[in-house]
Amino acid sequence: MSIESADSGRAPERARPEGGDNLVLTATGIVKRFGGETALGGVDLELGELEILGLIGPNGSGKTTLVNCLSGFFRFDAGVITHQGREVTKASRVRRARAGISRTFQTPRLFKELTVDENIAIGSNAAGRRTTAERDHVEALLARLGLFDMRREVVARLPYGYQRRVEIARALASRPSVLLLDEPAAGLNDAETAELLELILEVRHEHNCAAVLIDHDMALVMKASDRVQVLDEGKVLFVGAPDDAFKQKDVVEAYLGSTA
Repeated sequence: MSIESADSGRAPERARPEGGDNLVLTATGIVKRFGGETALGGVDLELGELEILGLIGPNGSGKTTLVNCLSGFFRFDAGVITHQGREVTKASRVRRARAGISRTFQTPRLFKELTVDENIAIGSNAAGRRTTAERDHVEALLARLGLFDMRREVVARLPYGYQRRVEIARALASRPSVLLLDEPAAGLNDAETAELLELILEVRHEHNCAAVLIDHDMALVMKASDRVQVLDEGKVLFVGAPDDAFKQKDVVEAYLGSTA
C-alpha cells in the first residue's frame, strides 16, 4: 500500500451526502478483548444516512474486529451499538441482518456448490423475504452487477472478480440500510477495482444504503469515501475529510513509524 498513491486521480472533494447527519448506525465505547490483548479500546463510530465511511489503519489496527462487532459476528466486552435509533447491542447477527445490517468478508463466503442465482436468493431468504417482489429484486441485482447471463453457473467455476460481485449482490439482496464492506477489492485487478468504485458510489442511491468500507487499496477508499476514520492499535486517531487524513502527524506515524 502506497500512501502517496492515495492522492493520484482523486475525485473532487465531496461534502457528506444529503441526510448524512441523520445517523443510521452508531457505536459508542466499543471494547473487545482477546484474552489479555485489547483489540478495541473504546472505539466510537457514526455513520450517516447514505454516507460512505472509509475505515482505514495499519494491519492489526482493529478494523475488521470493529466490523465483526457491528455485524454481530463478535460479542464485545463493553459499548453500545444502535441502528436507526434502536439499540442492537445484544442482537444476534441474524437479527441484525434482518434489521438491515449486511456485510461482505475479506475472503468471500459463498456457497460455491450452488449457482449464482441461488447464492443471491439466500440473501433475500435470510431476511425473511420470499415474495414475487423479492424475486424481481434478485433479478435486478443480477442485471445490475453483470451476473444475469451467468446466473445458472456454479459459483466455484466463476473468476474471482465475479465471485466478489456475487457476494456484494447477496449482501444487497436483503435490502440493507447499512452495508459493511471488508476488503471488497482484495484480489481484483485494476479494471475490476475501477468497476467496484463505480458500484460503491452508485449503490447508496440505487439501494438507499450507507456503507462502511475497509480496503488496503487506499486510492479506492479515498475516492469512494465521504469521510474516513483512522484506527491504530484499537484506538481512533482521526475522523474527517479524506484529504485531511494524511496531513495528521499521528496518522502518518501509524503507517510509516515515527518520523522524528
